[in-house]
Amino acid sequence: MEKRDLKRMRFWEDSARPWLLERGYTLYDHFCLNETLTTFAECGPYLPNSSPLGGQFPYAFYDEWYASFEEDTRQIPYSAYAWGHVVFAQDKEHRHVAMKLVQRESEESRVMHFLFKAQNERPDKNIPGILPILEILPFAGHWLVVTPRWGDHTLTPWFKSVKEILSMIHSLLSGLAFLHGSGIVHR
Repeated sequence: MEKRDLKRMRFWEDSARPWLLERGYTLYDHFCLNETLTTFAECGPYLPNSSPLGGQFPYAFYDEWYASFEEDTRQIPYSAYAWGHVVFAQDKEHRHVAMKLVQRESEESRVMHFLFKAQNERPDKNIPGILPILEILPFAGHWLVVTPRWGDHTLTPWFKSVKEILSMIHSLLSGLAFLHGSGIVHR
Protein backbone atom coordinates (compact mmCIF):
# COMPACT_ATOMS: atom_id res chain seq x y z
CA MET A 1 0.00 0.00 0.00
CA GLU A 2 1.31 3.43 -0.87
CA LYS A 3 1.79 6.10 1.79
CA ARG A 4 -1.08 8.22 0.47
CA ASP A 5 -3.43 5.22 0.68
CA LEU A 6 -2.38 4.54 4.26
CA LYS A 7 -2.82 8.24 5.10
CA ARG A 8 -6.33 8.18 3.59
CA MET A 9 -7.22 5.05 5.58
CA ARG A 10 -5.87 6.64 8.78
CA PHE A 11 -8.06 9.69 8.10
CA TRP A 12 -11.15 7.48 8.06
CA GLU A 13 -10.09 5.59 11.17
CA ASP A 14 -8.80 8.49 13.28
CA SER A 15 -10.91 11.48 12.19
CA ALA A 16 -14.06 10.20 10.55
CA ARG A 17 -14.92 7.13 12.66
CA PRO A 18 -15.85 9.06 15.87
CA TRP A 19 -17.73 11.74 13.89
CA LEU A 20 -19.69 9.09 11.96
CA LEU A 21 -20.55 7.18 15.16
CA GLU A 22 -22.20 10.35 16.50
CA ARG A 23 -24.39 10.35 13.38
CA GLY A 24 -25.34 6.69 13.57
CA TYR A 25 -22.80 5.15 11.18
CA THR A 26 -20.28 2.45 12.09
CA LEU A 27 -17.41 2.03 9.64
CA TYR A 28 -16.45 -1.50 8.66
CA ASP A 29 -13.46 -2.84 10.53
CA HIS A 30 -10.23 -2.82 8.54
CA PHE A 31 -8.11 -5.93 8.79
CA CYS A 32 -4.33 -5.58 8.66
CA LEU A 33 -4.49 -1.82 9.18
CA ASN A 34 -1.02 -1.03 10.49
CA GLU A 35 2.16 0.69 9.43
CA THR A 36 3.55 -2.43 7.77
CA LEU A 37 0.54 -2.93 5.51
CA THR A 38 1.94 -3.37 2.04
CA THR A 39 -0.49 -5.34 -0.10
CA PHE A 40 -4.17 -4.86 0.70
CA ALA A 41 -6.63 -3.63 3.24
CA GLU A 42 -9.67 -5.81 3.55
CA CYS A 43 -12.63 -4.60 5.53
CA GLY A 44 -15.79 -6.19 6.83
CA PRO A 45 -18.90 -5.27 8.81
CA TYR A 46 -18.53 -4.61 12.51
CA LEU A 47 -22.22 -4.96 13.39
CA PRO A 48 -24.50 -7.95 12.77
CA ASN A 49 -26.74 -7.65 9.72
CA SER A 50 -30.17 -6.06 10.04
CA SER A 51 -31.96 -8.96 8.41
CA PRO A 52 -30.74 -12.25 6.99
CA LEU A 53 -33.17 -11.84 4.10
CA GLY A 54 -32.39 -8.30 3.12
CA GLY A 55 -33.81 -4.86 3.05
CA GLN A 56 -36.39 -2.89 1.16
CA PHE A 57 -35.43 -0.43 -1.55
CA PRO A 58 -33.05 1.32 -1.56
CA TYR A 59 -31.17 -1.12 0.67
CA ALA A 60 -29.59 -4.27 -0.66
CA PHE A 61 -30.79 -7.81 -0.36
CA TYR A 62 -28.57 -9.71 2.04
CA ASP A 63 -28.21 -13.45 1.92
CA GLU A 64 -26.45 -15.68 4.42
CA TRP A 65 -25.55 -18.39 1.88
CA TYR A 66 -21.94 -18.19 3.06
CA ALA A 67 -22.89 -19.77 6.40
CA SER A 68 -22.92 -23.22 4.83
CA PHE A 69 -19.19 -23.05 4.01
CA GLU A 70 -16.44 -24.23 6.33
CA GLU A 71 -15.30 -21.48 8.71
CA ASP A 72 -11.79 -21.24 7.22
CA THR A 73 -12.93 -21.15 3.58
CA ARG A 74 -15.77 -18.63 3.61
CA GLN A 75 -15.36 -14.94 3.07
CA ILE A 76 -16.84 -12.36 5.36
CA PRO A 77 -20.13 -11.22 3.83
CA TYR A 78 -19.93 -7.74 2.41
CA SER A 79 -16.18 -7.67 2.86
CA ALA A 80 -14.23 -5.60 0.36
CA TYR A 81 -10.86 -4.16 -0.44
CA ALA A 82 -10.86 -0.53 0.59
CA TRP A 83 -8.19 2.03 -0.13
CA GLY A 84 -10.16 4.90 1.34
CA HIS A 85 -11.65 6.42 -1.83
CA VAL A 86 -14.97 4.85 -0.92
CA VAL A 87 -15.54 3.32 2.51
CA PHE A 88 -18.25 1.04 3.80
CA ALA A 89 -20.30 1.28 6.97
CA GLN A 90 -23.55 0.25 8.60
CA ASP A 91 -26.25 2.64 9.75
CA LYS A 92 -28.10 2.52 13.09
CA GLU A 93 -30.35 -0.19 11.71
CA HIS A 94 -27.27 -2.21 10.62
CA ARG A 95 -27.96 -1.70 6.91
CA HIS A 96 -24.92 -1.55 4.64
CA VAL A 97 -23.93 1.78 3.09
CA ALA A 98 -21.08 3.18 1.03
CA MET A 99 -19.55 6.61 1.66
CA LYS A 100 -17.47 8.89 -0.50
CA LEU A 101 -15.81 12.15 0.46
CA VAL A 102 -16.34 14.81 -2.22
CA GLN A 103 -14.67 18.22 -2.31
CA ARG A 104 -16.99 21.15 -1.80
CA GLU A 105 -17.47 23.46 -4.77
CA SER A 106 -16.32 20.72 -7.17
CA GLU A 107 -18.14 19.55 -10.28
CA GLU A 108 -18.67 16.18 -8.58
CA SER A 109 -20.27 17.97 -5.62
CA ARG A 110 -22.65 19.86 -7.90
CA VAL A 111 -23.63 16.63 -9.68
CA MET A 112 -24.24 14.80 -6.38
CA HIS A 113 -26.44 17.62 -5.08
CA PHE A 114 -28.37 17.76 -8.38
CA LEU A 115 -28.99 13.98 -8.29
CA PHE A 116 -30.03 14.08 -4.64
CA LYS A 117 -32.54 16.87 -5.36
CA ALA A 118 -33.80 15.18 -8.56
CA GLN A 119 -34.40 11.83 -6.84
CA ASN A 120 -36.21 13.44 -3.91
CA GLU A 121 -38.55 15.31 -6.27
CA ARG A 122 -39.79 11.98 -7.66
CA PRO A 123 -42.71 10.24 -5.95
CA ASP A 124 -40.79 6.95 -5.60
CA LYS A 125 -37.48 8.70 -4.75
CA ASN A 126 -35.83 6.67 -7.52
CA ILE A 127 -34.04 7.58 -10.74
CA PRO A 128 -33.82 4.34 -12.77
CA GLY A 129 -30.21 3.29 -13.28
CA ILE A 130 -28.79 5.75 -10.72
CA LEU A 131 -27.63 4.61 -7.30
CA PRO A 132 -29.79 6.52 -4.81
CA ILE A 133 -28.15 9.02 -2.47
CA LEU A 134 -29.35 8.57 1.10
CA GLU A 135 -27.87 11.79 2.43
CA ILE A 136 -25.12 14.34 1.91
CA LEU A 137 -23.37 15.45 5.09
CA PRO A 138 -20.93 18.37 5.53
CA PHE A 139 -17.63 17.12 6.91
CA ALA A 140 -14.14 18.64 7.20
CA GLY A 141 -14.58 21.09 4.32
CA HIS A 142 -16.01 18.33 2.11
CA TRP A 143 -19.33 16.61 1.50
CA LEU A 144 -19.80 13.03 2.62
CA VAL A 145 -22.11 11.29 0.14
CA VAL A 146 -23.91 8.26 1.60
CA THR A 147 -25.46 5.62 -0.67
CA PRO A 148 -26.79 2.12 -0.05
CA ARG A 149 -24.26 -0.61 -0.67
CA TRP A 150 -25.63 -2.94 -3.31
CA GLY A 151 -24.22 -6.42 -3.61
CA ASP A 152 -21.41 -8.24 -1.92
CA HIS A 153 -19.10 -8.23 -4.95
CA THR A 154 -19.14 -4.60 -6.06
CA LEU A 155 -16.18 -4.91 -8.40
CA THR A 156 -17.08 -8.31 -9.86
CA PRO A 157 -20.86 -8.81 -9.85
CA TRP A 158 -22.07 -12.37 -10.35
CA PHE A 159 -24.87 -12.89 -12.81
CA LYS A 160 -26.89 -16.09 -12.80
CA SER A 161 -28.49 -15.70 -16.23
CA VAL A 162 -28.45 -13.77 -19.47
CA LYS A 163 -31.70 -12.14 -18.30
CA GLU A 164 -29.86 -10.66 -15.28
CA ILE A 165 -27.09 -9.36 -17.55
CA LEU A 166 -29.62 -7.75 -19.92
CA SER A 167 -31.45 -6.23 -16.96
CA MET A 168 -28.18 -4.71 -15.72
CA ILE A 169 -27.36 -3.34 -19.19
CA HIS A 170 -30.87 -1.82 -19.43
CA SER A 171 -30.45 -0.24 -16.00
CA LEU A 172 -27.03 1.19 -16.89
CA LEU A 173 -28.36 2.64 -20.15
CA SER A 174 -31.37 4.16 -18.36
CA GLY A 175 -29.05 5.86 -15.88
CA LEU A 176 -26.74 7.05 -18.63
CA ALA A 177 -29.70 8.46 -20.61
CA PHE A 178 -30.87 10.37 -17.52
CA LEU A 179 -27.38 11.79 -16.91
CA HIS A 180 -26.89 12.84 -20.54
CA GLY A 181 -30.42 14.29 -20.68
CA SER A 182 -29.47 16.40 -17.64
CA GLY A 183 -26.25 17.63 -19.24
CA ILE A 184 -24.04 15.40 -17.08
CA VAL A 185 -21.17 13.49 -18.64
CA HIS A 186 -20.13 10.33 -16.79
CA ARG A 187 -16.35 9.90 -16.66
